[in-house]
Amino acid sequence: MRKALERLEEAGALVRKRGSGTYAASLTAPEDPLVRLSQAPQTLTSFTEEMHARGMSVTTKWLVRETTAVTPDEAFALAISPRDRVARLKRIRYANKLPVCIEHTVLPAEFVPDPHKIHDSLYAYLDATNARPVRALQHITALFMPAEEAEVLMLSTKEPALFTRRVTYHANGHAIEFTRGYYHASRYEIVVETGGR
Repeated sequence: MRKALERLEEAGALVRKRGSGTYAASLTAPEDPLVRLSQAPQTLTSFTEEMHARGMSVTTKWLVRETTAVTPDEAFALAISPRDRVARLKRIRYANKLPVCIEHTVLPAEFVPDPHKIHDSLYAYLDATNARPVRALQHITALFMPAEEAEVLMLSTKEPALFTRRVTYHANGHAIEFTRGYYHASRYEIVVETGGR
């Protein structure tokens, strides 16, 4: 029995917690591929580029594409005036036709004067206009999904999700993009590679 439990634990089917017990792990169903994001610190890639590198098809469902006033939180993140306008984007990102994340993105309107000209990839658009960011600061947090996002990603509000908050920067040092993303945790994994001294 002990050997059988050890094998199940090695296979990832069981999780052993000291002083608590042994529990069934939450396994990813075969139809729900786990997306592994392996990225060296100096590499800045888009969701579309990451999925294509893994041989996965990417589709986008647009929920919002408009130019609006900036909120105080967004103005602070982008280091712009509270009177400035921003391009506001909200979209569902799919990998192999499965919803993986919902992204809320704002950019200073000078970089995206017409949000409707962006198709599946924001970075492809920024590449074409010589405005692609060169570095990013990203925070990743585990949380329970808000009800609206949970419904879209086919999750329960009691299931854990990943929340990312990312600011990217142009080569001139100015912030260009502020994105908040909600990710389906069983379909998306972030692996951070770090180097030694």
